[in-house]
Amino acid sequence: MDGHRCPGEDVTVSVLATVARFLARSAYEIPEKDLRIPLERITTAPPSGFVVSGFAVPPADRSAEDQHPA
Repeated sequence: MDGHRCPGEDVTVSVLATVARFLARSAYEIPEKDLRIPLERITTAPPSGFVVSGFAVPPADRSAEDQHPA
């Protein structure tokens, strides 16, 4: 690519791809709330934030944690 690229861009894209796959395999709930985004302010975000509850790690990922404890 031409032009300026951030030095950590490749790492960031890789981490985001990994997190997206992990979340797609996980079980979680998003409680009912007002998720309208006010477009007249920057940065835009729902006033109540974004809450996830009942998060459960997929079984395949639990075994990976057992093999590589933090």
